[in-house]
Amino acid sequence: MRKLQINELEEIRNDAYENSRIHKARIKELHDKKILRKTFNVYQKVLLYNYQLHLFRGKLRSRWSDPFIVKHVYPYKACDIENPKNDNVFKVNRHRLKVYFDNFSVENDSIELSDPIYKDRFFLSHCFCVSFLCEFCFASLSHPGQMADNGNP
Repeated sequence: MRKLQINELEEIRNDAYENSRIHKARIKELHDKKILRKTFNVYQKVLLYNYQLHLFRGKLRSRWSDPFIVKHVYPYKACDIENPKNDNVFKVNRHRLKVYFDNFSVENDSIELSDPIYKDRFFLSHCFCVSFLCEFCFASLSHPGQMADNGNP
């Protein structure tokens, strides 16, 4: 009898491990779908992330350096980039790079906002109930323009 209970507990534990493994695989697949892969081409302009700690650097100052040009792409997350100002070429990790969009134009679309128009202005201006509808509000909503039975305006 005791051995039977121990075997049942082991089966339950094995099922739990299996369910956990299946859940972990599904979550990993879901997260991997959302990862954006960075691919860089030769002669493409990129920005370089400056990760060095500077005291009192400034909150609003960007940590992305001027555009660089990709000279060579290595198979394992490394790139040679060139500084166009002084033609200095150096190797960096691709995690520190992002694509630079040249000639990026921002369209100035404006939206005209006007004052809201309320259909039942009498209801909104005379009622002070917040979380429920009082008798007057309910009557004015069901019969707009008429007064409630209790005589309130």
